[in-house]
Amino acid sequence: CRAFIRAQCFEAQDNKLMAIDAYQECIQKDPTNVEAFNRLVDCQLITGAQKEHLLGSLTFAPEDQWLRKIYLSKIKEL
Repeated sequence: CRAFIRAQCFEAQDNKLMAIDAYQECIQKDPTNVEAFNRLVDCQLITGAQKEHLLGSLTFAPEDQWLRKIYLSKIKEL
């Protein structure tokens, strides 16, 4: 996902707002992009409320519902 690469570049430049936007764009396009989700959540780029909003906005295919559960558990543990 090109947005993921853009996000990494913005993050390397300490441009957190643009990095957040690009990571969110990437995960909206592909909710199975675990790396983008992990960068947002693990690096504390977004708040708890933003994490929950992000997860609620994602549309998972029926066969990917297990990933939603993993994302939810990751949000709850932080």
